[in-house]
Amino acid sequence: MNYYENDNIGSIKYVDILLHSLPIAFRPLYLPIGTEWIRISIKEEAGELKLKSEDSANGPIYTYFGSFFVHNMRDEVDEVLLPFCGKAIAIMRITDMNDRVYIIGTPDAPVTLNVDAGTGKKYSNENGSAFNFTVDQTSLATAA
Repeated sequence: MNYYENDNIGSIKYVDILLHSLPIAFRPLYLPIGTEWIRISIKEEAGELKLKSEDSANGPIYTYFGSFFVHNMRDEVDEVLLPFCGKAIAIMRITDMNDRVYIIGTPDAPVTLNVDAGTGKKYSNENGSAFNFTVDQTSLATAA
C-alpha cells in the first residue's frame, strides 16, 4: 500500500477564462495571435473544482463543477466576469494549490458560469461574488 507524504493541498489558486469561440484548435489548444487568457484574482481558499463521471449510452460523461469567490470592488468583476454569467460561453483554465492545471470546457461544450453577488448585511460583511461553474463533457479535462 502506498501513502502520499508530501504536500497535497486543496482549493483553487488561479482561474483563467476564455471565450469558447476564440481557439483556432483545441487539442492541443492554439489561440489566435494576441489572444490571452483572462486571469481572475480570487480569494484564497475560497474555490473548489469537483469531478463527477457517469456512463451513458454514448459513452462516459464527465461533469466538472465548482465555485470560487471574487472580491467585488474591482472593474474586472463588472467588465470581465459578469458578461460571462448565465451563458454557456467560456473555457476555463483552473490551477489548483498543487500547481496542477485543468482546462475545462470545449468549443462544443462550453462552461456555464453563474453568480451570487452581494454586499452583505453588516458593515463587517465581505463585499463579493460567489461564482459557480459547471460543464458536461465527453472527455477528461485537458491537463496543461
